[in-house]
Amino acid sequence: MSSSLVSVIVPVYNSESTLGRSIESVLNQSYRDVELILVDDCSSDLSLQICNQYHSADPRITVLRKSTNSGAGESRNLGIANARGEYIAFLDADDTWFLDKIKIQLEVMERLKLRATHTSYLRNYGAIKEVRVDAHDVSRQDLNKTNGICCSSAMLRRSDVENIKMPSLRMRQDWAYWLKISEKIGTIYAIDQVLVRYDAVGGMSNNFFRLISNQYLFFVQEMELGKLSAIIETLEYCIRKVYQRWIEKSF
Repeated sequence: MSSSLVSVIVPVYNSESTLGRSIESVLNQSYRDVELILVDDCSSDLSLQICNQYHSADPRITVLRKSTNSGAGESRNLGIANARGEYIAFLDADDTWFLDKIKIQLEVMERLKLRATHTSYLRNYGAIKEVRVDAHDVSRQDLNKTNGICCSSAMLRRSDVENIKMPSLRMRQDWAYWLKISEKIGTIYAIDQVLVRYDAVGGMSNNFFRLISNQYLFFVQEMELGKLSAIIETLEYCIRKVYQRWIEKSF
């Protein structure tokens, strides 16, 4: 496996309680050729200070500070614009990677000459559940039905994505992004190895009312559905979410 620089982009907003462990899960990777780009979205807690402390201790870290709060999608766009790596990987500030995450994912991508991948992961909604992905190519048709890609597990070639922007939606911007990516490169390969822990407890993904409104906006703005169709799709999506979480807490 060649030594390719991997640019890891972490959008940061009021994440003081989880940010340190997320950063350390990158710095402690067995694959060492990484740059870590922390993009602070006008945090009002100690997040920026934490970013700067890690930056002063490790030259692989770059800290960017936005002038206005505009959401995780815009933060990732800024990170991509400042990335130098051949590969781009995303990590949320409350998620963590397993020790060999980059090493395993990069080896698969280079061996199979893949342009984009994602992996299986642990999901924490109060109860921890292993989410497995079948080892196959995720197509645009698959993504039209549901977003099966955990953003913190994704890795892509920078040459494929540097001109593709995440939308400014406060939620579901990653789903819209995968749709754009699949439109350009065809498919996103799924690696069936658990390499990420995704924590949604207390985050925006766990705020049900915001989820409803943002899901509706996603169907209208990104999927270009009419208002009635968007309402129906949003209701169906929310019912599936409620059922999913009930199942996870019951078993």
